[in-house]
Amino acid sequence: MDMVPRPAIQLYSVRSMDRPLAAVIRAVSEWGYEGVEFGPRILDASIDDVVEALTETGQVPVGVHTNLDFIEMALDGENDLLARCSAIGCQRVVIPHLPPEHFRTEANARALAE
Repeated sequence: MDMVPRPAIQLYSVRSMDRPLAAVIRAVSEWGYEGVEFGPRILDASIDDVVEALTETGQVPVGVHTNLDFIEMALDGENDLLARCSAIGCQRVVIPHLPPEHFRTEANARALAE
């Protein structure tokens, strides 16, 4: 297993780039990044174009950064987030923030865990 740290970028940090997601992947590859963590744009992008850009650049998809609502909607079949993760070869979904009410009581924390 390769244990050498590799530079990766959270694509949300370059969200102001007015380009298709595949073009953003190519750009960050040119900047020297070797991995990408996707943000909300993964739900709207052409997944075929994203897969092509990942293959072409050798970028490693290290995660998908999304909110709990999108994950719950995917589990209910209301979006294709999980299919998109599978298509790009990504096995990690990151929830970057949860509102404090999830942790205010033990019952809320248990409900979140379930």
